Amino acid sequence: MVMLYYKYKENLSKRQGSLERRNVMSRDEILRKSREQMEDEGVIYAENTGRRYGFIGLSITLAAYMILALFNGGNYCIPMSFWCAFTGSECIGRYKSNSQKSELLGGIILCLSAIAFFLSYVLRDLLKVI
Repeated sequence: MVMLYYKYKENLSKRQGSLERRNVMSRDEILRKSREQMEDEGVIYAENTGRRYGFIGLSITLAAYMILALFNGGNYCIPMSFWCAFTGSECIGRYKSNSQKSELLGGIILCLSAIAFFLSYVLRDLLKVI
C-alpha cells in the first residue's frame, strides 16, 4: 500500500513538471502575442462597464420622465421608442456574439415595439389622426 502511494506521488510530480514546462512562455513571446491580438481586454471591459451603467442611467431617466408624463398628461411614446430601440439593438448585438435565439426574439420584438411607439407618436401628436 505504501509502495503504491509513493509510486502515485512520483507519477503526479512528473506530470506536473511536464505541464509546467509546456506552459512556460518567454516574456517576448507573450508581448508578441499581445500585440498581434489587436484588441485590448481592458478597453473592452471599460466599454462594457460604461454601457451597462449608461443603460441603467437611461432606464432611470426614462422611468422618471414617464412618471412625470403620467401626472401631467404628457406623451411617453418617444422615450419608450428610444428605450425599445436601444434595448432591442443590444439584444441583437448579443445574439450575434452568443447565438441564443431568445436574444434574437427579444431584439426583434423590442425593435418592432420601438417602431410602433414612434408611429403612435406620429399619428397621435403630429398628424392628430388617433
